[in-house]
Amino acid sequence: MIGDEWLTIALIVVLLALSALASGSETATTAASRIVVRQAVQAGDRRARILERLLEDRERLVATLLIANNLVNIFGTAVATDALVRVTGEAGVYLATAIMTVVLVVFGEVMPKTYAMRHAERLALALAPVLRGLVVLFTPATLLLHALFAMAPRAAARGRAAAASRAAFLRAAIALWTERGVLNEPEREMLSGVLDLLELEVRHVVTHRSRMATLPADATPRSVLPLLKEKPFSRFPVHAGTAEEIVGIVHIRDILQCIDDTGRLREDVTLRAIMKPAWFVPATTPLATQLLAFRHRQLHMALVVDEYGSLLGLVTLEDIVEEVVGDIVDEKDVELAEIQREDGGSALVEGSVPVRDLNRHMEWDLPEGEAATLAGLVMEVAGRIPEAGETLKIDGYEVEVVRRQRHRLALLRVRRGPVERLDDGRS
Repeated sequence: MIGDEWLTIALIVVLLALSALASGSETATTAASRIVVRQAVQAGDRRARILERLLEDRERLVATLLIANNLVNIFGTAVATDALVRVTGEAGVYLATAIMTVVLVVFGEVMPKTYAMRHAERLALALAPVLRGLVVLFTPATLLLHALFAMAPRAAARGRAAAASRAAFLRAAIALWTERGVLNEPEREMLSGVLDLLELEVRHVVTHRSRMATLPADATPRSVLPLLKEKPFSRFPVHAGTAEEIVGIVHIRDILQCIDDTGRLREDVTLRAIMKPAWFVPATTPLATQLLAFRHRQLHMALVVDEYGSLLGLVTLEDIVEEVVGDIVDEKDVELAEIQREDGGSALVEGSVPVRDLNRHMEWDLPEGEAATLAGLVMEVAGRIPEAGETLKIDGYEVEVVRRQRHRLALLRVRRGPVERLDDGRS
């Protein structure tokens, strides 16, 4: 009888050890750095190659460990219950439940997972061959679970939601690293900007057509020289007829190379002869996609059109790069004259200024929704074209219409905080 009791205790200890092993393995493989594992693979570690293959199907590995862990926990609890019932009667059920709960939590969960978190890569590499065998052993059970999971539409929706939340997870990680001092503020802003490329579209950074400096296709290099001096850009859209009928792009270098024998700009050549074809892109193009397209085509400027093919404006390679590295001080800084700081923290802003440019320049957080420009945001919130002198509240900001030209909001004043007194929407 005594021998049976010791055998039962030994069996419970073995099952508890297996439970700890399964729990620790789950934590170790989840916390193990892919970079460290990859370095071990490159160094020729056979266990690292096994672990890397297991991590390629992490869901199957975790499902295997959870099944194994639950099996040994249930079996251990059943053995303990049977032993205590034989000794104490029906009270043994409650005693076994209480004792095994404490034992499993402390020795089967907390302790092995704490150890695994501190030694994730070392433990995961050591257990990799054993885990491979477990994955093969429990293949029928994991395949059944996978089939049941795939049949549940809500589960599939959760899978899509999980994929969509990866950017949010990375943002949280960046914030944590910044808080712990691993990243400084410029590095945080740059990494956040990279994630913005995955979420933003070209329409969010487009320079509106009303702010474009264009040149007539039939103009000569000499005739456009005054405009080149006034607008220090390197590339200009070329229009035929109205300014919205863009037919090409011309680089200032090509214009300045059109000189005659006397060294003066030529009058017998038009911009139409030296311009390059215009490249039109949809406003809904993701910024990451547009960045790759710029690299592939080896171009720096594209014209942006809406869903109806109407010209919205232009986007440059610099516009996208600035989403990552911040404002680049060069020719575009001329446009900052359209944002004039005032005493008290307010700013006079032209309505055609993009909301993102205003936020970046003033370090504000005005909503960046469907409307790309400040004027568009005001009209979107008001549901109409506000009159001059009217003030609207937009997410903690006050936007006052300083000047309206016909149907266009030409100049606005933006300030933080509520207005002291508003009468029927007017200041």
